[in-house]
Amino acid sequence: VWLIAPLVSMAVLTEATGLPGSCANLSSWQTSTLVEQSQVGAVPLFLFRGPAPTTDAHLTFQYSLLIDCMHDLAPSAFPSPEHLVPIVDLNLQYTGSSGDLQDILTELDFFSNHSGTGQMVHWQTFGNHGPDPDTMAPEARAAMALAMPEWDCDSMAARTSQLRGMMQTEPGCPLCAGAPPAIALYMHCMGGIDRTGQMMGGYVLRYLGWSFKQVIAWNSQIAGRAIEPYSFTALKWFCYWLQQAERRTDLDCTAPNAPPLDVLV
Repeated sequence: VWLIAPLVSMAVLTEATGLPGSCANLSSWQTSTLVEQSQVGAVPLFLFRGPAPTTDAHLTFQYSLLIDCMHDLAPSAFPSPEHLVPIVDLNLQYTGSSGDLQDILTELDFFSNHSGTGQMVHWQTFGNHGPDPDTMAPEARAAMALAMPEWDCDSMAARTSQLRGMMQTEPGCPLCAGAPPAIALYMHCMGGIDRTGQMMGGYVLRYLGWSFKQVIAWNSQIAGRAIEPYSFTALKWFCYWLQQAERRTDLDCTAPNAPPLDVLV
């Protein structure tokens, strides 16, 4: 049974409740968002996006604070904070950046030393530094889009498919051992805006039935600005790949970089 939760950012939640919530204690907390909820067997699964869940010095993984934040984002469904909820930490950060690398090492160290809290999955993400597909002739663009899995250094087709598989994981998986009250998947880069907007935008575009304009507007709403050009270009190429490889006709991949936020209404 699939339960598609409304896409709601912490900023919207704060406005609705008048309370900052535990997410306010995270750096870049306003980018914390519940994306999707599913139920597999007896275990509910939650998919979130947000900023790096470490301290500003990148030295401490804030597990308890992150669980509190997740409960604030889904108060009627997510287990209360005193429960141990395993986290699949989907880290998109770059080993060539000192701050990113320290976050990666801090998160790896946390999960290796705290049994039952989950695991880290490292999907290093760069964005696309190539041409804007809308500047290309339609035939050349279509051919390049269809070949995207061969040249995309971020493996968006494979990773969005893997993420979908995680949200449909069978009971009996390692994180399901001991019947946890829930499993939380948390995708992040440093600020939860650009690389996260690229990869999570690709997932929403592919599996949740949104148009490209809606996805770009959603990212802009969360960030308070358009996502940076490399991430935007990667997401646009992925949109064209979906048109070519999966014969999607509902996407409208020609959206401008920063469409009006009322596209979401």
